[in-house]
Amino acid sequence: MKKSMRRYAGLLAMVLLLGGCGSSGGAGQAGSPETSQAEGTVAETAAAEDTTSEKTTEAVTSAAETTGSEAAENTTEAAEEETTEAAAAAEETTAAETAGTAAAEETAGAQQESAPAAEAPAESAVSLSDIYSQIEQQVGLNSPMTVPEEFIANYFGIDVSAAEDYLFVMSEMATSAETIVILKPAAAGKQAAIDSLQMVIDQKAAEMENYLPDQYDIVSRSSVQQTGDYVWLVISENAGAIQPIIEAGLQ
Repeated sequence: MKKSMRRYAGLLAMVLLLGGCGSSGGAGQAGSPETSQAEGTVAETAAAEDTTSEKTTEAVTSAAETTGSEAAENTTEAAEEETTEAAAAAEETTAAETAGTAAAEETAGAQQESAPAAEAPAESAVSLSDIYSQIEQQVGLNSPMTVPEEFIANYFGIDVSAAEDYLFVMSEMATSAETIVILKPAAAGKQAAIDSLQMVIDQKAAEMENYLPDQYDIVSRSSVQQTGDYVWLVISENAGAIQPIIEAGLQ
């Protein structure tokens, strides 16, 4: 637009210059037909240039707008395609994770099915102290005392240290032959344990035979018993009540 104005100004200056020259040279007067015609031609030329410039500007503006619109549409389409691809990728990832979880669950289930059933816990070991407690609670004993290992070895000649477990109780009263012995000997020492308990019977009988006939009678009715891995002996007037407790406890 500015360029066309400059051209218009230049043409107008030329017309004025020509008009001036004509007036001074006497060849014509100002306002002559040639001058008017030149001025009209200049005006038309300027107008045409203005129109052409405006059209060119409009065309450039329209092209720019069209290009901008197409670029915006292309950008939107590209963004939508990227969003669609991202959503598809997310769905594939979710599907893969779901499949992985399902596979892990199936593997865990298979391992549980293939694992052998847990073995039943082993039965609790026999507690000789519990058996003795039941005897004390259910049957009245005659001043019982737990005999220490040294006394058993010195008095009866029995080495209870070789046994896996033992209980040795007798009355602390010299007038009572009451004695309860339970031994769990080593596998190879069962017969030796039986012989040792029979020796206890024989020794008690020898003590009571001439002095306490009633106690001797109790001793003579006693005998060595076996239940499972245990060897045991009861010398007591209440042997009928004590023996079932021992048998039940050793099962």
